[in-house]
Amino acid sequence: QQVRSLREQCQQEESRFHYLNTTIKFQQIQIERANEELQLYVSSSKDRGEKRLSYRDQFQRRIQEQEHLGKALREKQKAGERFAINMKADVCFAKLNALFLFLTSFFFHCPYFFQHYLVIACLFNIRGPQTV
Repeated sequence: QQVRSLREQCQQEESRFHYLNTTIKFQQIQIERANEELQLYVSSSKDRGEKRLSYRDQFQRRIQEQEHLGKALREKQKAGERFAINMKADVCFAKLNALFLFLTSFFFHCPYFFQHYLVIACLFNIRGPQTV
């Protein structure tokens, strides 16, 4: 029983050893990356000829690109909305024009309503049917 408990304790300690060892390696890698980033940031402020950018610069560039894409998409959406509004206005104008053509022919051929047609024509600046 004592041997079994010592084996379990040994296994736990070994497991803890591997866990801590892995954590130490992970932290060392993070420190190396931070040092590289610091060197790139300091050297990039002095010498812009180097092609490799720091992570900060890379992320800032990506953020700016996404902002530009978002702005372009918003402009495209606004243009689409304006186009839809203009199309609705064109349809309404075509219907209104058809109505005025109908009223023009009706008022022009009815002598009693011809006076009213002239008033409407003046208000809306419409030309009536041409007489020959």
